[in-house]
Amino acid sequence: MQPSFELRIQTMVKAMRETIMPALDPANSAAIEQAYIVMGSLELLRQQIDHAHPFEVADARGMAELVRAMICEASLPSGEAADAVAARALLAVEDRDSPLSALRECNRALRAAIGLLIADAFADDDVSSRIQTLVLNHSERQIDRERAFVAAANFDVFPNSLRTIKETLSRAS
Repeated sequence: MQPSFELRIQTMVKAMRETIMPALDPANSAAIEQAYIVMGSLELLRQQIDHAHPFEVADARGMAELVRAMICEASLPSGEAADAVAARALLAVEDRDSPLSALRECNRALRAAIGLLIADAFADDDVSSRIQTLVLNHSERQIDRERAFVAAANFDVFPNSLRTIKETLSRAS
């Protein structure tokens, strides 16, 4: 039997809570704080695990869409290379066998390509405001997903406006 990710994470949290935490020196507040951070991070991973692949897919699609919109908006020196990065990312998204690590690498490449497009756009005053609007509109959806993905950490300053991970991913598709 192969234990699930959820069971393995629950087992790690239990080990932290029942064995490791009691063994820590109560005077070592840094170690205790870090142990709580590890337990919280493990719980966050447990909640995220089922959504990790769709989250990366949504990011790739959204960023590829942004790249293409930026290229359509203006002729930018890095446009051709960025379009190629977007095309590779979309191929990876369509390949159901693409591992999560490949999707993450595509997303890193997309972020880098977007950064170059933005730098190109801001070198031209006529283009910069139009590109800025595209980026800000894209950022709203991206931030919505990211906030939902880490909501369980309870650090959000506007928790009443949070959506669930499922809601943000369904909005992305």
